[in-house]
Amino acid sequence: MNSPTVQEFDTYAAYRAALLEAIRRAEREIVLFDPDLGETGLESLDGAEVLKHFLVRASGRECLRALLVDTGRLDRASPRLLHLLGTYGHKFAVRTAPGDDPLQALHQPFAVIDRRHLVTRFHEDRPRGKACLDDPAACAPYFAQFETIWINAQPAQSGAVIGL
Repeated sequence: MNSPTVQEFDTYAAYRAALLEAIRRAEREIVLFDPDLGETGLESLDGAEVLKHFLVRASGRECLRALLVDTGRLDRASPRLLHLLGTYGHKFAVRTAPGDDPLQALHQPFAVIDRRHLVTRFHEDRPRGKACLDDPAACAPYFAQFETIWINAQPAQSGAVIGL
């Protein structure tokens, strides 16, 4: 096992780069909490490709889970992510929490990859944050928080096209 490393960032470009690098390391599971995925860069060509490569090689159901406060951006302005949802719906799940849920009070977007890598912004309105690589201890509280909210969250956009 590699020694834990921490990289701090203070721009959205550096945040997106750190997130994509962590996702490239993914083998089994990615969990994301974000208000709307708008600042993640996952809708970009490179972001969608990185996610697609993960979804192709990962096994198991719902190995990519995204918990959003608002799915409006996903529904209206994320054709690449919607395509991935439609193609890999058995591996990619999106949920949202009701308005009275504690998720509404959570203002720190994060991604936990394989319970070993963490990328987080300290507040949803600012780019400043950190990436903790090869650090399960740093990931544990975020993963536990995600699981607690996921249980009560509502299914969101499926991405599936129904042919009638």
